[in-house]
Amino acid sequence: MFTFSGRDLTDLERSSSREWVLANGRGAYASSTLSNVSTRRYHGLLVAGAKPLGDRRMLVAKLSEGVLEKVRRIELGCNKYPDVVHPKGHQLLDEVEVGGCVVRHRWKLDLGSLERRIAMAQGRDVTAVTYTWSGDKGVTLELRPLTGARSYHHCQREHPEFCGVLHVSGQHAFMRPYEGGMEIHFGFEKGEVSPLGVWYYNLHYDRERTRGLDFEEDLFCPGSWSIELEPGKPVGFTLSTEEVDGSEAHDIIAKAQERQDRIAGQGELGGSGDERVRALLVAADSFVARRESGQDTIIAGFHWFTDWGRDAMIALPGITLPQGRLDVARSVIEGFADNISGGIIPNRFPDFGDEPAYNTVDATLWMFVAAKRLADRLPETEAKDFVAGLWPALAQSIECHVRGTMYGIKVDETDGLLRQGDDQHQLTWMDAKVGDWVVTPRAGKPVEIAALWYNALMIGAEFADLLDKRDAAIEYRGRAEKAKKSFDRAFWHEEGGYYGDVLTDGGLDTRLRCNQAIALSLPYELADPDHAKSALKVMEDKLLTPVGMRSLSPDDPEYHGIYIGGPYERDSAYHRGTVWTWPIGPFLRGYLRAHGSSRQAKQQVSDWLEPLLEHTRSQACIGSISEIFDAEDPHAPRGCVSQAWSVAEVLDLLAEIQRGD
Repeated sequence: MFTFSGRDLTDLERSSSREWVLANGRGAYASSTLSNVSTRRYHGLLVAGAKPLGDRRMLVAKLSEGVLEKVRRIELGCNKYPDVVHPKGHQLLDEVEVGGCVVRHRWKLDLGSLERRIAMAQGRDVTAVTYTWSGDKGVTLELRPLTGARSYHHCQREHPEFCGVLHVSGQHAFMRPYEGGMEIHFGFEKGEVSPLGVWYYNLHYDRERTRGLDFEEDLFCPGSWSIELEPGKPVGFTLSTEEVDGSEAHDIIAKAQERQDRIAGQGELGGSGDERVRALLVAADSFVARRESGQDTIIAGFHWFTDWGRDAMIALPGITLPQGRLDVARSVIEGFADNISGGIIPNRFPDFGDEPAYNTVDATLWMFVAAKRLADRLPETEAKDFVAGLWPALAQSIECHVRGTMYGIKVDETDGLLRQGDDQHQLTWMDAKVGDWVVTPRAGKPVEIAALWYNALMIGAEFADLLDKRDAAIEYRGRAEKAKKSFDRAFWHEEGGYYGDVLTDGGLDTRLRCNQAIALSLPYELADPDHAKSALKVMEDKLLTPVGMRSLSPDDPEYHGIYIGGPYERDSAYHRGTVWTWPIGPFLRGYLRAHGSSRQAKQQVSDWLEPLLEHTRSQACIGSISEIFDAEDPHAPRGCVSQAWSVAEVLDLLAEIQRGD
């Protein structure tokens, strides 16, 4: 999708700041940088789970490649150690192509050039690698895999419990670092392997150091592969959790290329002449994964998130609908609905264990919105079937919210608005907490929760009509009308000309935040139109940036403009100024509504999205969009390098402004 050359590769600061991620549709991934230097503990060519989406392990960090010329080994790899970079294979890089389903590196040597392609097999924990030599005569390629067998959240050090014995049989080898643990398999189409059993000490991960986390690691090399390469004849190599033939690498990479072409060409945005849009379509696909139950889900972001209910429901329309993947959307919604408890869908499924966490007030309400977006796209018969199957969960959810459920979630019958939370539990998306310190306390009645509750009731009534459930429709519309009458009276901040953030027992919290944008953009409108325009203008002036929305006004004394440092410093800034990309979706959707989706409004939205499209090919994870950015210029990308709801909102908006043109 995107090709880099020259100083973008040989300048280590540039090439190591740009990353790539490949996913396999079950939570495993491969990831590194353009330079091949690992800057994160999360980087690895095979990061796979003991089960789909669970207990991810970094198994193979990288392949250290070298070309043998007589007695000389020409190093192609790149590692960072204390105060030194060795080897410096990035200086030989001639071209790198990333942003799709296949990553391609090409090194240029005096003898010729070596091309490496990497892809992952869909639905299997297999990373395929092929090497192709171009030159007057053949050469010997030497591969040394650097391995681990640890949680991807932690670094490892050499220790006696690690078993580095490499078992070799024909064109296959494997190792089991821990008794009863996952195996690491190596398939090689040709060549010979010599056991080594050596540790590479003190590799440094610069990104982790800036995040105030453990950044030093030892990796184990079990053996060295010598492979004779003939000009123009690709040779395959596989890394996996089960025995896989090295020759299969060619087929895996070919299918990955076919998948990339298919994804980039499907749906409303398919076949776009803009390579950035095509790359985002491929990125959207990378977030779709399948759980052990067989149901689809949406991974919140790479590298360290799994599937979160809130993120999945917010991201679902943009990840699936413009591409016409209605079956995936339905599977995701039904999968979360199957796990409903007390009227609440899971906030997240844990990395370890099977019990989901339900500490969320908005995930379930976003599910109503996602369900409506899907139902509106389905043929009438299919829509009715979908709604009928989902109805028991939706009806139970509304009932539980009305009478009261976990974490203090309950309708206040005096105004019809939804109350939630307490001093210890963060239930909205602004959920940062350091020890017992709740960084952004929002217990009470948050502005976006009021709007989401109103929309859940109206969508419930709409679905009740579809299923001829008259009594439910009447009840839900009555409750919705009560909530709507209370909204402006409760949240409008006349002096500021915008909507306050949280209604508490002590009054309205009038801090200027981006949450009000959500209230102005949902399917069922409840804000006064003049108030909405005023609030949008205030947000445009104070919160809107080229890459998203500030989470707090710069005028606020608690504002943090830079997201950097250790966990305490970063969590302090996470929702107190830091720019989030995803809320730009609600803001721009509200802007289109307020301006009647005119041609001028669509052009303005398109202009506002342009910097984010440029970000996809110039920063962080090439082909995707970051989770967050600094609130101050130059708005450096932070957090997850590839975030589902960031990608989803941009795609959803691009599809919306394209419609009707």
